[in-house]
Amino acid sequence: MKTWIETQQTTWKVWWAIANDGENEDGEMEEWLATGTLVTTTNPDGATVTAYETIDVLLENGKVRLLNVASQQMPE
Repeated sequence: MKTWIETQQTTWKVWWAIANDGENEDGEMEEWLATGTLVTTTNPDGATVTAYETIDVLLENGKVRLLNVASQQMPE
């Protein structure tokens, strides 16, 4: 991850975000944040790739407990 961050020029643009609370299968309340984000990466050779990512974040005691990311490359 460190090498990727150092070598890629990456920008994130959040399109939307929704906070949700819901009961899990054990009857406990969970706090979730769902986002839709455009991620644009420019490689050292100048090639640019844009992907649409849906990110679901499970928060517990104010900290990130789990991330689920679905990513799809956008057409040029």
